[in-house]
Amino acid sequence: MNGLKVGTLICNDLWVTPGFTDGPNPHLTLQQARAGAQVIFHAVNSGSNAKYREYHESNVKVRSAEAKCPIVIVNAAADEPINCASGVVVDFEYVKALPTKGEVVETVTFQPVVRKR
Repeated sequence: MNGLKVGTLICNDLWVTPGFTDGPNPHLTLQQARAGAQVIFHAVNSGSNAKYREYHESNVKVRSAEAKCPIVIVNAAADEPINCASGVVVDFEYVKALPTKGEVVETVTFQPVVRKR
């Protein structure tokens, strides 16, 4: 995309939620980074079961650190809190987390990783 190499994942392709996805975990974020992705976009509808929030949010942080690139999460909008914030994660941290309830439209600036060729 305009010279930027991006990866994309949908829902459980990223975090392999126990009870919802059959293992083993293929570490698709790492595979995409090794293929040259400078940023990974993750489209998801994580649901609102709060028992999965820590798993989903910690997992996306680990995946970003493992891939050494930002992950942009776009989660579904809902009237009740969803269990994983939309936003941008870089190296174990949300650099921007959006509210988990309602629809939010916001521009977020981040730096894609520079990969050596």
